[in-house]
Amino acid sequence: MFLSRTHNNLKMIAVLVAKVYGYRMSLWAEHTGTLEHCFEQPESLECTRRIKWMGERNWSQFAANEITDMKGHLLKYPVDVDRTGKVKSLPGCETFPDMGGKIIGTFTGIQENLTI
Repeated sequence: MFLSRTHNNLKMIAVLVAKVYGYRMSLWAEHTGTLEHCFEQPESLECTRRIKWMGERNWSQFAANEITDMKGHLLKYPVDVDRTGKVKSLPGCETFPDMGGKIIGTFTGIQENLTI
């Protein structure tokens, strides 16, 4: 009885792992427009660097003057954070190209009170 129950639990775990894997891979495909081997290990430095590169490439394409079809819709948020934690908009990108809103925004007194 114990062996049978353990075997069934292992089968169920394998099915759940496969479903999570499939869901995760479909999300990668949807957001990046591609499937790559490194997506199988999303915790890896290789995957992290690849996704970062894709986001930066897509932002550059989105912010360009020429309108072109984008392969994916995962974009780098157009800010840089320095080693001290200071957030700045990317050079030449103070506003969003499509809507014109400020990327950084403005800091108000109420925000200061909320973040203390």
